Amino acid sequence: MFTLFADTPLPMQVTTPEFWHALYATGQFGKDNPNSIFVMLLVRAIVIALILIGTAVLVTLIARITRRALDVVAQRSEHSRQRLATLYGLLTSAFSYTIYFVAVLLILFTCGVSWAGLAPLLGAASVLGLAIGFGAQKLVRDVITGLFILGEGQFDAGEWVTIGAVTGMVEEIGLRVTRLRDDQGRIYLIANGDITQVFNASRGNVRLAVEVSLQRTAALDTALDAVRAAAIEVLRANGAAPTRDAEAPAVLVTAMDAAKVTVRLVLWVPVLKKDAIEDALRRRLLEVGEPALMLA
Repeated sequence: MFTLFADTPLPMQVTTPEFWHALYATGQFGKDNPNSIFVMLLVRAIVIALILIGTAVLVTLIARITRRALDVVAQRSEHSRQRLATLYGLLTSAFSYTIYFVAVLLILFTCGVSWAGLAPLLGAASVLGLAIGFGAQKLVRDVITGLFILGEGQFDAGEWVTIGAVTGMVEEIGLRVTRLRDDQGRIYLIANGDITQVFNASRGNVRLAVEVSLQRTAALDTALDAVRAAAIEVLRANGAAPTRDAEAPAVLVTAMDAAKVTVRLVLWVPVLKKDAIEDALRRRLLEVGEPALMLA
């Protein structure tokens, strides 16, 4: 063992791996050192801190590299950005779990635990082994379901979906959980294994119904044509023009009395543009209704 009183000077000892190995293993760095156990604990605490710092840096670095790589792929290919965003969440999640697992093993080894010491604890007959086994079943189910979600393309990041009782935008699909943000900004974390039914409102259009009141003195056919034309104009301006006859705007008379006729304008619009289209449509109908069609 290297000591302060050996023939080799201390600065020369510090540059050798044997010195650091002895310091890490026993805490001895000099002759008759009474605090070797405290030195050893301090050294190992520093090593654990370095492992944690390195883990955080490595996870952040891999996330940035993955993001840049997928951005390059998005620029050079025709892959959907939503699909690449989904793949980003899955890859970063997989890399992060792998790095965390390795970091935990390194910390255990730093604390003096060996493979031989871990085997009895993780054995099937031990309580800890049974707990880990039950937890691993849920983890494996979540991971496999996440892979099926990605492979089947059930939904992608950026889409508006309903999973169970939660409706919101998919922010990230991880290896174990899916992150949703609802219209009030609340974030929900849903385990992939718990996803049994999904309603994806971002693929195809959703129904939008707007009630419009017309005065009885207005020419009904002319007013209905004007309402329908205004709807088509607003849809085209928002990039949501109907591509099928079944999605063309429909105007239905729903009620009437001595003063007015109430009609319902039915549109099929993208869910993410629903509020914007409804607002633009109401504004456009107000412009159209003054004064020729006498819209109430």
